[in-house]
Amino acid sequence: MGIVDWTNAVMGYAEYDAAYCYLDVCLSRGARVAKAFLQRYRDASGVAVEPLWFWSLVVAKRAAPDPATWLPPYRELGRMDLTSRVMRRRFHAFVREALCEAAG
Repeated sequence: MGIVDWTNAVMGYAEYDAAYCYLDVCLSRGARVAKAFLQRYRDASGVAVEPLWFWSLVVAKRAAPDPATWLPPYRELGRMDLTSRVMRRRFHAFVREALCEAAG
């Protein structure tokens, strides 16, 4: 089981792909939906995505410094409910959670 990103298809770590999708769902749908995705991914694939804080911080750099740059593709899909403010708030919460987990 894996996640396929045909735009940038390469062989890599399943943990990275799952964490990247986790970030994307967190930004687009919120933390609750993202956590549900991650649990289902773990259940279906057997990939633990551990330590999650590490993989979360690795993928967070893709949306830094401004996750609002991810808005145009969402707008093309009709997601007018997403705003720069929502994306930034969700991103900061995502990074904060990863840093708190890392600190133990």
